[in-house]
Amino acid sequence: MLACLVAIVMAAGSGGTVMTQAEMPGSSRLGGADVPQPVPRSVGSQSVEAGDETIPMSPMWHDNLADGWRASKATGLPMLIFISSESCVYCDAMERDTWRDTRIRSQLAGRFVPIHLKKGRNDDVLSRVKIKMYPTTLMANAAGKVTDYRAGYQPPNQILNLVRRPQLNRLVRPSPPRGRHPLH
Repeated sequence: MLACLVAIVMAAGSGGTVMTQAEMPGSSRLGGADVPQPVPRSVGSQSVEAGDETIPMSPMWHDNLADGWRASKATGLPMLIFISSESCVYCDAMERDTWRDTRIRSQLAGRFVPIHLKKGRNDDVLSRVKIKMYPTTLMANAAGKVTDYRAGYQPPNQILNLVRRPQLNRLVRPSPPRGRHPLH
């Protein structure tokens, strides 16, 4: 059921944007203040230099599965897919508490391709999958296989446990084309 979510992306199309954590959909209601709407960004993450080290600050969130999966395949990074809906108190709480937590942001930046799908905005993809509860968080590898999921509100510590699992932090390199040896 959930494993087919990534497989149906080919029929869904693309055309979405990539957003920083602060621009994540639903954030315009943060603390009752209006926050500017999302703007297109390049794939990657924002970072700040600290001496000789570059520290990722904020992951770039994709707002559709096609673009996120494309980025995941290109980089070999696993996907974290957050599925929410309008008027969902628990979805709003995760956007506010979990995805804005600095520990989560640092774990996601440069290690995952985060994707936010929302009922009403991504109905073409979500109509083909039976989501039993909002929010739902999926983990999928770059090949498109869903490897884990969590249904319902997940506080920061639960998501930290999920994203720190060793098998999710490996890069998955694309296979060479069939019929050709990669060294020829």
